[in-house]
Amino acid sequence: ISPQKTSGQQVEVKPIKASDAFDLAKLLREAEDMAQKSFLELDLEDEDEEPGDPVPVKGVADAMDESVMVGVIEDATTPTTSAKRSHDGAFPEAKNVSRSHRRRKLKRDEKIMAEGHMPNAKALQSLLKASKSVETDLDTKELPATTCGTQALHYHPDKAEEEQELKLEKIPRPVVDAQERVVAAFCGRMSDPRYLDSCKEVYELFTSVGEDPGLQEEASKNRRGFFPVINIGITHGKGTTRPVNLHETKDQPSKYDDLVQRILQSPHLNRIATFQSSCFRIWYPNVYQYYYDQLDKLFARLPYLRRNFSKSVFPCCAVNCGPKAWTCRHRDSMNLPFGACAITALGNFDHRKGGHLVLPDLKLIIEFPAGCVILIPSATLIHANIPIQDHEFRASFTQFAAGGLFRFIDSGFMTEKALKKKDKKAYAHACIQKKTRWAMGLGMLSKISDLVGSKE
Repeated sequence: ISPQKTSGQQVEVKPIKASDAFDLAKLLREAEDMAQKSFLELDLEDEDEEPGDPVPVKGVADAMDESVMVGVIEDATTPTTSAKRSHDGAFPEAKNVSRSHRRRKLKRDEKIMAEGHMPNAKALQSLLKASKSVETDLDTKELPATTCGTQALHYHPDKAEEEQELKLEKIPRPVVDAQERVVAAFCGRMSDPRYLDSCKEVYELFTSVGEDPGLQEEASKNRRGFFPVINIGITHGKGTTRPVNLHETKDQPSKYDDLVQRILQSPHLNRIATFQSSCFRIWYPNVYQYYYDQLDKLFARLPYLRRNFSKSVFPCCAVNCGPKAWTCRHRDSMNLPFGACAITALGNFDHRKGGHLVLPDLKLIIEFPAGCVILIPSATLIHANIPIQDHEFRASFTQFAAGGLFRFIDSGFMTEKALKKKDKKAYAHACIQKKTRWAMGLGMLSKISDLVGSKE
């Protein structure tokens, strides 16, 4: 333990070493299980407790790494089927749950799917006030967005610069630019001890998926790294005339349809996807609402489009399969420049020796333990991973949104070419909007002071 300062003096704090047989993580997990069992047997009026609300860490241990439990968000529970947001996958029902508890849970789930995730105000303020910002000299408005504001410029590798190593602590770490805007956030893990079990299940699923011969063959074309990957969801751009469900042709389903269904129906992956979306809501509330409002219009207008996850605002995801998923330096230039990409690391590796997230624009290298979530604007920030050790295993899961989807919506649910042909006046107005979209997006980014004071 490092020396601590007290009343202007340094005091050396010496730890008391417990017996090697002492397993605190096991004791805490047993205590958590007993508390959970007791809770399920009670009929409590808990309308004020929203699933997925952020809570400060209270010392919940986990066997994988007790040192990086960051202040995070509680688990989001079972999604229900809805005409607006539905999916075949669902979280398993807990046993011995009272009827009234199930009714309240159903009501909460329906509210989340209808209105989006709304964090509990008190818990949100507790998390935000406990957070510790990472200050950078980044001028976000100078990031390489295109003039239309819905894409970024392609990345061309250059000489590497020195980066500062950042170790995750037990509090959230938002990254702020020179104007104190939140441009990235290190969100940690869920406090639910079952969450790491879900992460292990998802890693095994991704490793199995990566053994598909088709994905193995296509891995050589992956410009981001040397591993199999499958993107799932909706996109628009690169020659499409309207948004499409990935991997589908006009008259037949995707050749990966069975794999896609296996992935999306995993209740464990649903939990991770919901957590990522909840983190997005906390650190990018205005951008989250922009996604939510615009994409709801799109899904209503084009009912053939499918949502990946009922409780996630993101329209697309990437399954970066193991066992050696780490990326080269790149930017995802087709994503929305002022949007965020949510990344979760998975697998079994020493995060102190590999798997770090490298952000050259911010001059940061961040330890990235399995199960943790990091949010970055992947279209405009160069990012990569440090390779893991030879004997280790890693995969990752990301969610994101293509900028072309929002351009399609802003053009009246058609391409710009079609709009120009149909209505020259509307096209001229759309061209004016394009010039201000990047500035509009920057205006949506929040400052820490805004977030902390938003509910006071």
